[in-house]
Parts: sequence; C-alpha cells; structure tokens
Amino acid sequence: ALEDQVTEITPSALSFIDSGTPSEKLIYNITKPLLPGQGVIEHRDKPYKAVKHFTQADVNNGKIIYRPPPAPSHLQELYQYSFTGLPESLSVYFTVSDGEHTTPELDFVILLLSNHQQPPVFQVLDPLLEVRLGGQAALGGQQLAVSDADTSSDDLEFELVDAPIHGELIRTDDSVRMSNGDTFTFSDVTHKVLLYRHAGLSTQDDAMSFSVSDGISMATTVVQVMVLGEAGDGPRRDPAATLSLEVAEKRSTVIRRSHLAYTDNTSPDDQIHIQLVSVPMYGILTRTYSQQEPQELREYSSFTQEDINLHRIRYITSLETGSQPVTDIFHFVVHDEDNNRLDNQMCTITITSTPRQPPVVTVQGGIKVQEGGRVLLSTNHITLSDVQTPSTDLQVWLISPPTYGFIENTNRGEEQIGKIRKVI
Repeated sequence: ALEDQVTEITPSALSFIDSGTPSEKLIYNITKPLLPGQGVIEHRDKPYKAVKHFTQADVNNGKIIYRPPPAPSHLQELYQYSFTGLPESLSVYFTVSDGEHTTPELDFVILLLSNHQQPPVFQVLDPLLEVRLGGQAALGGQQLAVSDADTSSDDLEFELVDAPIHGELIRTDDSVRMSNGDTFTFSDVTHKVLLYRHAGLSTQDDAMSFSVSDGISMATTVVQVMVLGEAGDGPRRDPAATLSLEVAEKRSTVIRRSHLAYTDNTSPDDQIHIQLVSVPMYGILTRTYSQQEPQELREYSSFTQEDINLHRIRYITSLETGSQPVTDIFHFVVHDEDNNRLDNQMCTITITSTPRQPPVVTVQGGIKVQEGGRVLLSTNHITLSDVQTPSTDLQVWLISPPTYGFIENTNRGEEQIGKIRKVI
C-alpha cells in the first residue's frame, strides 16, 4: 500500500476458490480488524466504514480497498494520508467460508510503502576524476552531486567506503589523510575540501567508493580515477575555475571565468570550444551577443571560452525550490582548433531558496458608519500586497469580532462572515 493513495485489494493479493461454490458465495469474515489509527479495510459502496464481511466476488470486482490513516491536520494541504508512527507492515486476520466449511484463522499482510521519505540519489551515473601522473585533483560536485527531496543537504552524511589504492584522499582544511569509514558533509563537497593526490608510482587507473545517508536511506557510488600522462597540447581546466556556481530560485546568473574556464597551449580563447552533451534539467543556458535576443543553447550547441570571458553565457531558472536547494548539472566536451578533445566534463549549479516575504498590510484609517447603516470596506481603507503572490490569491482572515455589528461578503449573497472590532 502506498502512503498517498487508497489501495485496491486485488485477486492477485487475496483469492480463494471452491470448485462447487461461486465467488459470490465465498464469504470472508474479518476476525481481527486493523487497530484504530492503522487505516481501514472498506467496501467501495460503503466508504469510510470498516467492512466486517465481504465476498470473493467483491474482491474480483475491485470493491475492497485499504484506506490509509489521514495525515495530521497541519499536513493535509501537502498530502491526505500518512503512515507516520506505523510499523512497516500491518496484519488483518480472517476466515473464509463456503457455507459448510470454514478455514482456520488466516492473516493478510499489508506492507506500508512511505512516499514522504525520499532517499538520497547520486546524480552522476558514472563519476570520473581526471588527474595527472603524480598530480592532484579536487573532488567535488562533478563527482558527488546528490539530491534528496525531503532532507536538507546539511543533514546528509557522506562516508568514504573504499579508499583509493594508487593515491590518497586528503582533507585540505586539516591536511588529514582519509581512511575507510571517515565521514564528511555536503558542504565539504561543494567547497571542494576533498583532494585526491596521486602517488605517481603507477599509471593504472584508480577508484574510490562513497556512500551518502539521510539517516534512514543510503546510496552508494564509485568514482573512477583516470590517470593521465604528462601534460601536453590540448585543452585543460583552469585550476582557478570551480566548474560550479550558485543561483537563487527563479533568477539567472552570468557564467564567469571563475565558474567555467579552460586553457590551451596553442589555441586562443576564441578557438577553445565548449560543446554541450546534456543540458540542465531545471533551467536553460543562453548566449547573448550585443543588440541581439538571447539564444537558447541546446544539446550539441557550442560556445567558446571567449564567450564566457565576455559574459555572454547565462544560466536562467524559473524553478521554485521551496525550503531545500536543488542541484542542476550539464555535461560537455572541450576541443581546440587542432581538434584535441577533453571529454567527460561537467558543471554543477546549486539553485538556492530565497527567504519568503510576508504580505504587507496598510490601514489608511478608521471607518464611520451611521446607526443601522453599512459601510463598504475598500482599498481606501485597507491595501494588501505581496511581491511573491498575486493579489487574487491573498486571503484575509477575520480574527477579532465587532461588538455591535458584523462583516458581510456581498460576493456571497451578503453572507455573514463574522464579527470584527478592529481590522488589524
């Protein structure tokens, strides 16, 4: 049973047969129903009422359902049902009779699958870290980008499961060599605190594995380390570029050289081409030349390092993140004028939430009304505004009633809403 819906009990889950008895004569009798707060087994024709007897024909016709317990009142705007506080499974006990014979007491098990506890997910399927022989490279969001729909990134715990063989993983904040079982945070990932240092003794590729946990669920990933030869011709990442950036929700930002930059011994910046392999999921990339409309960049579109230097490339998102930041990524390859290529490159974008501003209420003054009369409340008396909410979606709640009159909503046929002494 899924947490966010009513579940039909199908014949594949509950079915009895009797060669001499039709299905409408096979009677189920519930001997031990679900406890209060565990949900209800119902007949569709009598919803919200626990059923005590039903037939195999009812099951075959989709009439028997399990309704989860309702969510707490303060959460019902988000979801209708909740398994909070329940075990992983529930049991209902019953017998089946054909009118002459009755089975022993049996149990029917309902497995509860929660929808409101989402596991963390590594976003990069095949993470890769490139390092020169005897060199070092920072480990960050390009390898360990992770998302969790219902857990703050600050509450995620990473662990080094298997340390590298031909190098070592160092924490740059305290110069400590990490070992199997050592933990770190999402902030360590985004600030590139972790540094892989190659020993320089072997050209064999290396690997290291990591896990991430939200306290309930866990995900694992293996980062492959590709050991390159001595530096030669061809594009390479500028060490000062982070290959990551932040943008506020429903905003845009220019991608600068500090975010994304590559250098080449023989090619100028206008000949260093960055070609998109995949585009961001939660936003778009655009390129703008002077006096022209922005052009959306799609898969296999290219731009140059010079475009970045001249602030022509922009990331735009209309996503509203809620309370949790969201990670977006795009993959690309880099090649120069001699067609030297650098594959498997990725840039990470963190979309951050912005503080919610409350509505602004302005009261112009009091009102005067003649005895037995009426006064229309208008924007001359009260004005409401909210930078993030249309005025048609703003609601006014009456809290304190008047003593000698009442408030009417004339759009509802002069319905009396309540009494109010003061508007604020």
